[in-house]
This record gives sequence, C-alpha cells and structure tokens, in this order.
Amino acid sequence: MQTVLVINDSPEFLELMREFLSDEGYAPETHNGGEQILERVKRVAPALIILDLVLGQVDGWVILSQLLADDETRAIPVILCSAAADRTRRYAEELASTGVRILEKPFDLDHLLGLVVELIGPPHPPADDGPQAAEPAAAEPRTLPGLA
Repeated sequence: MQTVLVINDSPEFLELMREFLSDEGYAPETHNGGEQILERVKRVAPALIILDLVLGQVDGWVILSQLLADDETRAIPVILCSAAADRTRRYAEELASTGVRILEKPFDLDHLLGLVVELIGPPHPPADDGPQAAEPAAAEPRTLPGLA
C-alpha cells in the first residue's frame, strides 16, 4: 500500500484525510506540523506528502524548502494544500518548476484524489514477498527561489 503523509495542524483535517485516504486504498500517516517533521518524513518514506502552508508551530514554506533541499526527500511529490491562496499564487511559477502541486482550500475531495493518482498512481494492494523494485536514482536538488 502506498503511504501518503499529511502534515497539518488541524486535528479535524487530519482525521478527514485519514478516513478519505484509507477509503481510497492508500495508507495515511499524519503529522501535526510540530517539530521533527523532516525526521518523520525520512522514517515514514511516503510516496506523497500533502502539506499545509500555514501551520501553528512551523511555517509550511520552511518545511517545503527542507524537503526540496534534502537528498532523501526531494524526490517525494508534494501537494501544497492551503487556504493562503495569495501566497501560493505569488510563487506559483517557482512551485511548478519544482513539481509541487497546489491545492487551494476549500477543495473537492475528487480533485485531491485526481492529484494523488496523477502523482503516485492508483493505490496498490500490499506487496507479496516477490522481487523488490530497484531503488530510484537520486533526484537533483529542487529549491524555491526567494523562499530558501
């Protein structure tokens, strides 16, 4: 099953995403946006991250910049999910060049699912003990001009 890590400071949003992603066949993991996010991402090794831009303790831009700068995390697709439309639109071109997708709140769950499937494909059943896939090649650093 493909893991999707949702980083958001709203317990209600995290619960909604847990239920929705589970119902759609993905393995959701959540983080409340507190400390040690990068370490959690590395430990979970998600196929996709859904990241809120405005978090209580840590700025989503900082998290995104760390993810894009780190060798272990830069290849993980990110959906930047936020109600701060003015901020995301301001950097839309830079974000697009890094492969980050923007999803403005409020959003339709079908639209979110479409982005998830576009980025990581449909959910996969749990793998059997067959041959393991080769590890992907290291991705080039992705940075956010003016945001690093």
